[in-house]
Amino acid sequence: MLLRSEFARSLRGLWLLGQGDQDGMQAFDTSIIGVARSFLAIIWSLPVIIAYLIFQRLEFLTEIPDADQGSLDFYAKVGAIEALALVTTPLLIFLCVPLLRINISTGALIVLTNWFLVPSSYLSVGIIYLAYGLDQADSFSSTISLIVLAGGFLLLAVWLWTLLKTASGAHAWQILCLLVLTLAPQYVMSTELASFLGVSAAY
Repeated sequence: MLLRSEFARSLRGLWLLGQGDQDGMQAFDTSIIGVARSFLAIIWSLPVIIAYLIFQRLEFLTEIPDADQGSLDFYAKVGAIEALALVTTPLLIFLCVPLLRINISTGALIVLTNWFLVPSSYLSVGIIYLAYGLDQADSFSSTISLIVLAGGFLLLAVWLWTLLKTASGAHAWQILCLLVLTLAPQYVMSTELASFLGVSAAY
């Protein structure tokens, strides 16, 4: 089980890296044990993951109100899709780092990514819920909703870019290729699997 001190130290490391301070990497254990333990970071994200699954269920029922899938069946399918995406990320990183010749160990990048998912998941779901709440009002609020979504995820993208740039010292094209080669396959896989399982309305 991860200690609160480890959680706080990792968040501080993310903050420093986001400020362009490479000393932030010292907050992370990039040994084999550290890489394995970083996957436990998802425990800290469980509350917001549950909130996101509830939102997806709401979206699914809004699009298909007469759906015959029960809640457990739906959550099992969506949970499997999200879990597969989490497993795929380190595998893609493992392949991309040597391919792109990025000057950072694969283990360090996996640790950094796993810990980044904790604050980013809370911020992402918060943005989604806020945008959804605004979208339920008039057309002007719907426009504000789109601005909130676009602005929020742009800030997250800039933060992730800065983290990767600071931690690795990689060129812009290397970071861009890394993001495309890791995120694009996940998106295609998730949407195709959601369509196959009959829950594409939730995505």
